[in-house]
Amino acid sequence: MNTSHRTRILMTIALALVSSPFVAYGQNRVKDVCTVKGQERNILRGVGVVVGLQGTGDQNPATTGAGLAEALSKSGYEIPRGASGQALTEIFKADKNATLVIVTAEVPPAGARQGSLIRCQVHAWNSTSSLAGGTLLETSLTGGPAIMSNRDNSRAAALPTLAIASGRIRLEGTDTVTGIIDNGCQLTVDFRNEFFEEVDEVVGDVDLYSSNPAPPGTRRKVRYLNLVVKQAHAEFSIADRIAQQINDELVRGEFSGVGEQAPVLAYAIDSVNIRVRFPSSYYDDPVMFARQILEETPVVLNAKNTKIVLNRRTGVITVGEDVYFSPVAITSGDFKVDIAPFRELSLEDNQGLGNAMKLKRLTQALNDLQAPPSTIIDIITHLEMGGHLYGQVIEQ
Repeated sequence: MNTSHRTRILMTIALALVSSPFVAYGQNRVKDVCTVKGQERNILRGVGVVVGLQGTGDQNPATTGAGLAEALSKSGYEIPRGASGQALTEIFKADKNATLVIVTAEVPPAGARQGSLIRCQVHAWNSTSSLAGGTLLETSLTGGPAIMSNRDNSRAAALPTLAIASGRIRLEGTDTVTGIIDNGCQLTVDFRNEFFEEVDEVVGDVDLYSSNPAPPGTRRKVRYLNLVVKQAHAEFSIADRIAQQINDELVRGEFSGVGEQAPVLAYAIDSVNIRVRFPSSYYDDPVMFARQILEETPVVLNAKNTKIVLNRRTGVITVGEDVYFSPVAITSGDFKVDIAPFRELSLEDNQGLGNAMKLKRLTQALNDLQAPPSTIIDIITHLEMGGHLYGQVIEQ
């Protein structure tokens, strides 16, 4: 083709530019791959009554009538009762403007204080066709284990009331039997999710864990941060690597200059659990220690093969299996990748970590599109120059 008639081609690879900061591939923070035992969410639940529906409530209101009678009784309204003392729910039998619902609320992993307001969800499960316009009457929410009876150690039917939910229901989307009450749930107890464990231990022959060594046999309280490796990374090798890197970071900081005498504070119990002992200097400042471990300690999950070897003269490109790049928009002056109607540049199943993508997968896709080696090399070098490439580039 005559170069004067050659169409100038523009290449744009759109890879969903992200604004969040990204840690270099393989190098994450501990918080990216672990959670803290004790910092779990709490699900509260209860059964309540919704009123104010426009004929869209329970079409067979026998059970709803019983629930409505109980709710009104708790509010001080006197329900007519029969000779046996049972509430006469017949007065509600023709009412299709109410329904029983399941109410749920989630207390965040960090916990919350008594009196805090959180969002709750309302779910109708019977013949109710819509909760539009409805209002949830005061509903007690419970959660956790059942209370044991003092008499026979059997599980009691009653559970502790942990929150009270009520309010006007808001529908979302096309689901008319599930609604939201924003700030409709008020906690009646504190949810203080402790993020460390405190135990009594006996000092051994050599006390390496304290700046003020105690005599052997002394009992003292120590604290542990218990980490849980996220399911996607739950392997023995990864758990062991995380523990080693936490120890390395503490040696560089807390125990710098100690050398081989530095104690091992972090160790993997299995493929999921890692136990980190608090240095004595952090005993009275557990939040600072947790921040240091979770937010400031880097973790390299895999650093086996992160080299890229480029040879512009021969056009040979060798990409390591563990080289990643962060999402970015790339433009070159002499090649075009068009998603349609040409072959699609697919980055599916790239097995990236977080937002990162495998460079090897990108180069394979460009080769499929017959991109010249010089273009691929230019893309790789610009990724490196822009700080988006997580690997070592070697040009020959």
